[in-house]
Amino acid sequence: MNDEREASAVTSLWIDWPVKSSFRRYVEALPDGAIEAAGGAVRQNETFLWPGSTHSGDSGIRVSAMGTVTLSGHGGLLMVVLDRPLVVVEGGEGLLSIEYPWAGDHEMPRTTIAHLAASGDEPDVYAVSLTEDGAELFNSYDAGAQMAPLTLRGL
Repeated sequence: MNDEREASAVTSLWIDWPVKSSFRRYVEALPDGAIEAAGGAVRQNETFLWPGSTHSGDSGIRVSAMGTVTLSGHGGLLMVVLDRPLVVVEGGEGLLSIEYPWAGDHEMPRTTIAHLAASGDEPDVYAVSLTEDGAELFNSYDAGAQMAPLTLRGL
């Protein structure tokens, strides 16, 4: 076995992210508002769970998840698709990215939507602030806007 495999452990877990309660309430209040979880992602009460696996080693944690959560309304003008999230954390800071469903042939298929910062009080809980791409995706928040905390469950 090589050194890289020995330094890395793979574990099953869930990415638990409620997104933002006020945004969920807004979508649900729309006449045509819909929130759907598919492909392994599930909605559980006020949060969304994506099943995944983590690779942890000396350089931090990388969590790759399956499934899609879609929040939509306004006749399709509001369409937030959170597809196959990826969390990469090193030294208490990290990034949340998603598969970008509208990527063209010459665009990156994945976009970083948020910065993550470890919560000092709870292990595996991260504060979430939107990047420019995240603000564009949600189309109702500015870059830097705080969303609900993200939790890695099963570590």
